[in-house]
Amino acid sequence: MPRKPRFPDYPGINKFYHDRHGRPRFYVDGIAIKARPFNSPAFRDEYERALLSTEDKPAPKLGTIHGSFRWVCERYIKANENPTTPTQHERRLRLESMWLEPWTPGDSRVFGDFPANKFEAKHVRVLMQRKGRTYAAKRRLSDLRIVFEWAIKNDLLSIEDPTAKVDKLKIKAGGYHPWTDEEREAYCARHPLGTMARTCYEFFWHFGQRISDTAKFGSHNVNDGHLCFTQQNTGKYLELWIPPEIESIIAATKEGVFLRTPTGKPFTRATLRNRMRQWCDEAGLKHCSAHGLRHAAASYYASQPETTIIELCDMFGFTPRTAETYMRKRKQPENARRLQMRVRGMAA
Repeated sequence: MPRKPRFPDYPGINKFYHDRHGRPRFYVDGIAIKARPFNSPAFRDEYERALLSTEDKPAPKLGTIHGSFRWVCERYIKANENPTTPTQHERRLRLESMWLEPWTPGDSRVFGDFPANKFEAKHVRVLMQRKGRTYAAKRRLSDLRIVFEWAIKNDLLSIEDPTAKVDKLKIKAGGYHPWTDEEREAYCARHPLGTMARTCYEFFWHFGQRISDTAKFGSHNVNDGHLCFTQQNTGKYLELWIPPEIESIIAATKEGVFLRTPTGKPFTRATLRNRMRQWCDEAGLKHCSAHGLRHAAASYYASQPETTIIELCDMFGFTPRTAETYMRKRKQPENARRLQMRVRGMAA
């Protein structure tokens, strides 16, 4: 004979106890119902939401469910994230997009309502597959791994990491296209000296820094002929010599940032990226970007005969591993030539 439920009006409650303070605790498949008092309209609404999130029915939108995937993500964001940092802000946006993903196409239920303690590798793969074989899928796996490792370490979850059994996605190397000499000439021909498009180009080319740093360069960074700043992404402090091509631009700026919109406002990271995209399109360079100009600058400096890995690190803020990548590209043709000549008994 089946056992009668403890709460006939709430048969979905499968865990109940009083905590050390004597307060009653109610759970539906691991999801806590926090609304009080018991049997109130608020309690009923939260109970139905928790119940529907575990069944094949659409759930009403009533906020974050305690113990759900969205709840875990929000706890992580609150404890770790600083939304003013671009990289961290983007991670938050990616987490939000994942918890808004429907279980299946057209389904009103979303992953944010799914109990986090029931997350498995198959759910991680589904979220990755929604982005195809792209870097966006790789970032989803990375973000999920960070969140679940943090939640397990801080005792929010007592499960095995669902990302541990998911293999990293292998994607053919690509990335941002480094500008060629011909593309740089085409851009300069379209945007002559004196225009903001050309000024931005000069800063990207001569200093080779990321958009987030370049947009903030101003008179406050100038000290004794050097541009002094701390990279936002890495926290590395750099002092870069100001070449003659930039001195006139700096001299014309009495105070404040150097790069500004037509209305005189400083560029933000997003507006500068979008404006560079527009200027590249005007020059017929659809596949070029501001970050690609950073790659081109790094490749140019690495191609100089006496450049060292340490110099590249101090110029661009690279790690030694990244700098070594640029150095290998420079030396590959010469190394291959010497090997081919040596096996033929020829002087290299």
